[in-house]
Amino acid sequence: MQHEIKFQENKSFVTLRTSGELTFDGLQFMLTELLGDPRWTSSLNALVDNRAASFDTLSLYDLRKMSLLVTKFKDALGPGACAIVLPDEGGFTKMAMWKIMTEPAVPFKIEYFDSIITAKEWLNKSS
Repeated sequence: MQHEIKFQENKSFVTLRTSGELTFDGLQFMLTELLGDPRWTSSLNALVDNRAASFDTLSLYDLRKMSLLVTKFKDALGPGACAIVLPDEGGFTKMAMWKIMTEPAVPFKIEYFDSIITAKEWLNKSS
């Protein structure tokens, strides 16, 4: 899994772009890099652009590990909003399972979108 983190100038969110096969190790590396960046604050919202990512090999076990990882970082991630843009129905199905596991344990809102424009609009309303 590859990723790019881009802090938006004068915006209230950070963009995380992923590509390739999504993995637990890739998510852990991305979160560690994000939370270690001096520009990160727990008041920022996040736009996770997974349109170039593949969910094909993610198992239920992988989703559970990813959920526990995000829950571990819940205080550092903060109470903001997380808009996740997905490439296809397979991504929506797997991420819906992840959301069910994760959202009750974290202080932030999670929503899924098939449009980057709609996701940005939702984040701007959530600020």
